[in-house]
Amino acid sequence: MDARVNNSNEVNEAEANVAPLAPFSCLLCRKSKLKCDRTRPSCSRCSKQSYDCVYSLSRQPYQSKSRGQAKELEARLGCLERLLQSSQETRASFTDGIQYRCNSIATVGNTPTSQDEDALVRLGLYEETPPRELIETLMNIYFVRIHQVTPLLHRQRFMAPLFLPDHMKPPMCLQYIVMASAAETSDAYRHLGMIFYKRAIKYLQSDDLGDLSESSISLGHVQARALISCFEAEHSMFSKASITLCSAIRAAQMLNLHQVDITRPDRGQHVDWIEVEERRRTWWTIFCYDRFTCATTGWPALIHDQNIRTRLPASEEAYTNGQEEHTRFLGDQLLESEPHSTFAGAVLAAHIFHRTIEHTGTNNSQDQESQDFKGDLYWQRHKSIDNDLKFMLLMLPKNLCLPANYRTHNAIFVNVMLQTATICLHRAALWRMKSNLQGLPSYLIRLSQDRLLPAAEEILTIFKMIPDLGATFTNPLICFAAYMAALVFMASTSPTDPDGEHGQNLDFILKILAAFGNTNLVANALANEIVKEMKQCGITSRSMNKVGYQGSFLAIPTLTIHPRSTYKRRH
Repeated sequence: MDARVNNSNEVNEAEANVAPLAPFSCLLCRKSKLKCDRTRPSCSRCSKQSYDCVYSLSRQPYQSKSRGQAKELEARLGCLERLLQSSQETRASFTDGIQYRCNSIATVGNTPTSQDEDALVRLGLYEETPPRELIETLMNIYFVRIHQVTPLLHRQRFMAPLFLPDHMKPPMCLQYIVMASAAETSDAYRHLGMIFYKRAIKYLQSDDLGDLSESSISLGHVQARALISCFEAEHSMFSKASITLCSAIRAAQMLNLHQVDITRPDRGQHVDWIEVEERRRTWWTIFCYDRFTCATTGWPALIHDQNIRTRLPASEEAYTNGQEEHTRFLGDQLLESEPHSTFAGAVLAAHIFHRTIEHTGTNNSQDQESQDFKGDLYWQRHKSIDNDLKFMLLMLPKNLCLPANYRTHNAIFVNVMLQTATICLHRAALWRMKSNLQGLPSYLIRLSQDRLLPAAEEILTIFKMIPDLGATFTNPLICFAAYMAALVFMASTSPTDPDGEHGQNLDFILKILAAFGNTNLVANALANEIVKEMKQCGITSRSMNKVGYQGSFLAIPTLTIHPRSTYKRRH
């Protein structure tokens, strides 16, 4: 009896130690639809898998939080897929539109008016950016083919932030005009040139309207204006180019780019020499554009030499590597024979070319009526400019001498411009001599005549050694140099012997201008002008038939503002 009582007590104690079962299965077992032993605090299945065992207090159907999140993610994913599909369709239609516009541009030249192009520009500032590969390709093309012509950007500092956040990138207007300039030099991307140019204009206008304070003007916006002006000039939009250049000059002056090297008290601050040099190069690029614009249009120059306190640009090697290099000011360099960089040589050539054209375009009746040769202001200026041209040609530094540097654009440009200035100076002198021979020494006419042919032959020799004539002749001034050389050869060609040496030289230049006239309006206009002059002189050439007819008249200001720079052919 006592044993039974003891056994029942042990059973009761065991049952008391066992935790009561949960009324419902745990959530994980219900979710998996498996039998749950409902043991508290954790069922055997959850304990074995080391899961958190949670029991429900009701029979409500189980809804997992993860399942609700999954549904939300699925909805978002579907939305993104629809957006991606829509974007791909837009890009496909965009590419088709570009191909269509490519044909339109090829048909109507440089003044596209199709509704598709207008719609593209109306995309405004929210258009889809070009693919990264395209951006990198065009940027590389720019620094390989164009940078040496206008070496104002520092390649590493310009390329590094291109794909960083927006506030660290160069201005979009600068990016697009760089890509537009590069596209124009490549057959594969030429159809994008005018499109990217229009985008650059849109972004520049947006930046101008967004913040009108002086602090909003940056060096990148000045550089964009300068490159846009160059692009417009190369496409024969001379009026637009001049207006854009005016804004670039004023913006540069507001940033004191014309007085970069004014002596200031040393405040112990670190000076970034690359940044200082970039500011110098930006200023001298604008200076060259102003000088050539003045020379080719007859409009007054906007930059005065006496106000410039910025040193000439250093060498390209020093600029690339950040090695500080001492240079002279413009006025000092003209008086010294010290070596200078290729870019500085282009600045000096632009300066003296402007002086020459400004002198030959002078219309001073008092100079014409002067009977004293030595006291005549015109001939005094003539002699001074002629001496400076001789001095510059004799004292060219080694990095500008030909044929050693025939692959360097600035070396080609400096030599061609100095020879062209020589032709302009002495052709104007011959015209003036014919209208007033009294009081002039007899040797003066012969001296000017003897300077013309060597200058024209030197220009022709340079053209024959250039490896990429197409890129060189995109510059309207190079086309003008070819035209001036052709006039000299024409004056020395006899109608009875058009196949002589000078006639062959004339024919070669006409072939060059005719070859590039299909895509270059300036070259086409000058080729037509040469053909007209040859017909008036009775000279025939097989290349005359290769010159394409100019359907719309293109006014070349240089041909109209200096009427006295022409003279009749010698018989």
